[in-house]
Amino acid sequence: TSGGKYEPYGAMPSPDYPSEIENVKGKNLINSNLPVGSETKDGITLTNNGDGTYTVKGIATKTTGIDLTTQNVIKLKGDTYYTNSIEILNGTMDGNITVSVKGKDGATIYNYINLTPSNHTNTIKAKEDLIVVRYNYYIAEGTTVDFTFRVQLEKGSTATRYVPYGNIQIVETGKN
Repeated sequence: TSGGKYEPYGAMPSPDYPSEIENVKGKNLINSNLPVGSETKDGITLTNNGDGTYTVKGIATKTTGIDLTTQNVIKLKGDTYYTNSIEILNGTMDGNITVSVKGKDGATIYNYINLTPSNHTNTIKAKEDLIVVRYNYYIAEGTTVDFTFRVQLEKGSTATRYVPYGNIQIVETGKN
């Protein structure tokens, strides 16, 4: 209404009445605020750095897979596009990351999405409602690795630059 003190339904943030808005494009659905910790399996140590990044070091004593902990339920809606991407922050990645999901029948679907150095972005259209079960990093026997990476899962059919998990707030920068 013109001349009113409040915006209708709080739909449009303003410096007088700021409201939180959700960053949908580029929002990482994977919770990046995880406790720091590491696990060693078959000569490979995977460290959760607590900021959404992981470091992998070692020499694989056999072909192995090691879980990346997401510690949050990620639901994928049917008939919707989702994009997984991996960003290598330093070092060189060998092996691949596989995303496993559960369908409505409760069965786990393995190798649903594979991320590799040459295929660092993968988009799928979920045909039914799905739940992400886990991310696994797989490596071949005898391979030496030392790299740090971040995985991002976002709604949509294109990968965008990394944006931390959660919301953003409009900040007043000046008057028009």
